[in-house]
Amino acid sequence: MSSNVGDFMSNWQSKMFRDRIVAQITDAKSSKEPDPHSDDQMEKFLADNSSTQLEQFIFNKSQHREDYLTLAADMLMHIRQCRGRPGQGRENLMSSSDTVKGDSAKEEENKNRDTPSTDHTGDAKS
Repeated sequence: MSSNVGDFMSNWQSKMFRDRIVAQITDAKSSKEPDPHSDDQMEKFLADNSSTQLEQFIFNKSQHREDYLTLAADMLMHIRQCRGRPGQGRENLMSSSDTVKGDSAKEEENKNRDTPSTDHTGDAKS
């Protein structure tokens, strides 16, 4: 098993290393789906290709590990900056629940601000 870990860390052309990049692309696309109808050619390209196809594109353009990692990082950044539809990823689910919590907290804060507070004796504070 240690040879698999060694492959992952040292061989950017290994299946394990490349599968990890495919998983990262998939995760990024699930958070923010690129719009296939966008005027942005890069966003169209990202929308029209699967995660595996995108990784294959990066792999084919790369001659060295550094090239591969740089292109992968650039692609992930572009996916995360897409103006497309929000995906069904974890981030969107969390942000919608945070909004609900945030609204409730604001309502509670406004309610407390309008109501005079009392000390432990029941007398209103000024």
